[in-house]
Amino acid sequence: MGMWLCSALLFIALSVWSLKVVYSAPCAFDVIFSSGGRVISYNSSLNASSCKDTEGCSCIITAPLGHHIRLEFDTFQLSDLMFDGWPVQDWLNVYDGNTTNDVLLGNFTGAMRPFTLQSSSRFMMVMLKRAAYYLRCTFEGVYTYSATKDKPKIKIPSRVVRTVPGHVLWCSAEGFPPINISLLKDSTTLDNTIGKVTSKIFKEGIYTCLARNEVGSDSREIRVTFVDCRNTCSKTDGKVVNGQIENIYSCIKTGSSIDIFKCLPTTATNLTLQWNKIGNVPRDAFRHMAALKFLNLEQNEISTFSPDAFEDLKELHELNLQHNHIRNLSANTFSSLTALQLLDLKFNKIQYLPTGIFSKLTNLRELNLASNTIQNLSAGIFSKQLNLWKLDLEYNMIEKLDERMLPELSDLRYLNLADNKIKNLSAGLFSNQKELSYLDLESNNIQCLPTGIFSKLTILQTLDLGYNKIEKLDERMLPELSDLRYLNLAGNKIKNLSAGLFSNQKELRYLFFAK
Repeated sequence: MGMWLCSALLFIALSVWSLKVVYSAPCAFDVIFSSGGRVISYNSSLNASSCKDTEGCSCIITAPLGHHIRLEFDTFQLSDLMFDGWPVQDWLNVYDGNTTNDVLLGNFTGAMRPFTLQSSSRFMMVMLKRAAYYLRCTFEGVYTYSATKDKPKIKIPSRVVRTVPGHVLWCSAEGFPPINISLLKDSTTLDNTIGKVTSKIFKEGIYTCLARNEVGSDSREIRVTFVDCRNTCSKTDGKVVNGQIENIYSCIKTGSSIDIFKCLPTTATNLTLQWNKIGNVPRDAFRHMAALKFLNLEQNEISTFSPDAFEDLKELHELNLQHNHIRNLSANTFSSLTALQLLDLKFNKIQYLPTGIFSKLTNLRELNLASNTIQNLSAGIFSKQLNLWKLDLEYNMIEKLDERMLPELSDLRYLNLADNKIKNLSAGLFSNQKELSYLDLESNNIQCLPTGIFSKLTILQTLDLGYNKIEKLDERMLPELSDLRYLNLAGNKIKNLSAGLFSNQKELRYLFFAK
């Protein structure tokens, strides 16, 4: 057994006129011998000249003859730093062989639930693809060698699939030695390959998945029916991109005379349901839609969710609920969405967030609660969001921020608290936000800034304190903010500035100080 580790930090920053490397790490994988077996680790050394912006790193895992490789990731996150307001994406590619010409087992990014990959031969290539500016990764993969021969076991979306002409249907198989799998319709082979088959579907009926290897075989039938909402909804022909299936489907402005949820194909991976006057999301709304990755429900009239409305959406990455009439949420509303990375609830009527509402969303990276009527946030409301990098609470009615609200958000890069009613800030409020680069506190009722409140925000680039009631700025408030680029102090009651207030702000480009 071996372990595959990654823990590195690469960073490239903009100077005023040009792109320059501040520090970076070359890509290298080292094999280390330990009591637990072989450990493959990501080696980081500070050497700016040896790492080009477009470089990646790769590692080939080689099993003994007659064996195959099983790679299990218990934890996985490829996080990234916001650059000019946008995240920079990085990828981990895994190939079923020792070259990039071999079958791609998957490309992975963001925060993911535990998953397992299996090779069909004695080789597996793991490649880390760098973005141009920043790379921060935390993942741990344990690999094992096995000579066990397994009979194929087929996985299908479900026994009954509701779809539309042109969407991609799929099935896969597990087992070893290598499994040949086929997708057939009326004895006609639609696709035949190793591990997973896909095919666009244009006919209703019975489809058969058949898998074989030297140990045995397995077969499963899928009954395919079409939803007929062609005059109401639209679809884009399915496709496979980098091994990932994309089946896009949209129902926009359908009117209230149709039960929109009866028009949804279970094969959809991207679903848009905007402007449909939906008031309630029923229990069976998304039944058997386990492939769904992106769900857009914005601009409806949603005020309630039936229990378990999202129960089957175990792989959902993004949920957009902005511009609805949501006022109350139960603690379990989102509990089944364990793979969710983005949740948008802005422009609703939310007044209160129950304790535990986000406790299962451990992979959440972006949370937007702007333009609601939230007054209070409980101390542990974000205690499980260890991967959160963007939090927007603009335009609410928050008066007080508990010092225990933010400690777990150590990866936070963007925090917007503008246009609230905040009066006081505790000195330790931002003590664990060392990755924060954007902080907006504009248009509140802040009168005093405690000494040292920003002392841990050493990479902060944007600080907006405009239109508060601040009367005095302590000269000890800004020394640690050496990377500050934008500072807004307009609309306050400041009369005097100490001579050395901005002595350490060498990168400051924009300073606003109008009354």
